[in-house]
Amino acid sequence: AKVKKINLSVDKKVFLVNEASSYCRLATIESIMINDISKEQVVITHEQEVGLKFDIDAKKGLSLYVVE
Repeated sequence: AKVKKINLSVDKKVFLVNEASSYCRLATIESIMINDISKEQVVITHEQEVGLKFDIDAKKGLSLYVVE
């Protein structure tokens, strides 16, 4: 996923959304990878590619919204 200006951590809940198809699912982050290194928590300040694994199947092209 390409993300920017976001704090992510394992076990954080997010919404996966595709406005064009009215798709919206609540998901929990199970793992985070940056440059093939596993992270428990990341603070992203500029746009960066981050590998995210969720507790549900996620397709490419979805927007990610953090649940606070």
